Amino acid sequence: AGNTDDRVPVKDMATSVFGKVFGDRGYISKALNEWLTKHSDTMLITKLRRNMKPQ
Repeated sequence: AGNTDDRVPVKDMATSVFGKVFGDRGYISKALNEWLTKHSDTMLITKLRRNMKPQ
């Protein structure tokens, strides 16, 4: 369904992955990015939303 949060299963799927994980703008989350970096040494790569400043 369109009203479910797709970021929840990312933690389970990315625990065995290392390197870079690519996603669309819907996966932007500071908490998810920090969790991936801390627990699986994985970097989340997404495009920025229109109203976001470059990081």
